[in-house]
Amino acid sequence: MMVPSVGLDVTVALFVIVSLVGISILLIRRFVFKGELGGGILSRWMSCIAFVSLWFIYVIVSALALYGKICFSSSKCT
Repeated sequence: MMVPSVGLDVTVALFVIVSLVGISILLIRRFVFKGELGGGILSRWMSCIAFVSLWFIYVIVSALALYGKICFSSSKCT
């Protein structure tokens, strides 16, 4: 049984980008605060907001790309 891979390329590329940004945040926190967790209240909240924002960006952009509301290649635009 074949399953169409509509939007899979955009979703995978977006996941890689978002995950690299998330790993970068963790690495920066490790070298600046000597750990991924903890630190000052401001840095904890900023990290929390950044990770939640990354999740929302991933879900929203993936859904919009799947439904054809945004397009990343001119050959697949509807």
